[in-house]
Amino acid sequence: MTRQPDSLDLYCPSPRLILSARSTMVQPISPDNLVRVLRRSKQNDDLGRKISQAIELIQGVLDGMTEDAIALSFNGGKDCTVLLHLFAAVLYARHSQIPDDISLPHPHLIFPSSPHSKTTDSIPDKLDDAQAESSTSRQQRQTEHIVSPTPLPYPPIKSIYITAPNHFEELDSFTEDSVTRYGMDLYRFGGDMKAALTEYLRCGGGKGVKGVLVGTRSGDPNGRASLSLLGRIPS
Repeated sequence: MTRQPDSLDLYCPSPRLILSARSTMVQPISPDNLVRVLRRSKQNDDLGRKISQAIELIQGVLDGMTEDAIALSFNGGKDCTVLLHLFAAVLYARHSQIPDDISLPHPHLIFPSSPHSKTTDSIPDKLDDAQAESSTSRQQRQTEHIVSPTPLPYPPIKSIYITAPNHFEELDSFTEDSVTRYGMDLYRFGGDMKAALTEYLRCGGGKGVKGVLVGTRSGDPNGRASLSLLGRIPS
């Protein structure tokens, strides 16, 4: 009996062509899966209340700052993948006709102000030592821009992927699949977070972005501090 292969290996010298081939094999997230999140948030149990609080916070941020001003930090990890799924569900509800029993709340969030805050349209030409870099080093850090059209009703999700020094190829593959699955507009950078975010704001993809959502658990190192700006999505 002839054994059927259980895997398919592709070789191509062009990363772009490989990504294009992979994208044809990845199906976009179905609207039913996103609606299921909205319905689950209406159940009055511990998980339902946590999902509801998360959706309320995301919706409040989008209402208060507009969709164009918000991006996601995404690296393929568990926490940011959960945030991406919740974020996509909220966007789907905002751009679709959904039943009244799963309609979104409209909370009013008070955004803290800082005397040092600046709009993304007026990033200073002179940065501090941690941010100041030559144009050559900035070009080396911007490794890739991936965008995928989606049949879903919302526009591509603005996203930034800050790679670790020794990241796994499997993680990169999952991240690229997620771009197709959720309809993301992803810019990938190496280096530290502060420098990468600065470069993201300088490039076309980060234009107009005033806030970046980060998925992390309160029990993680620095998680409690990083979630203190507006409030915490419960673990």
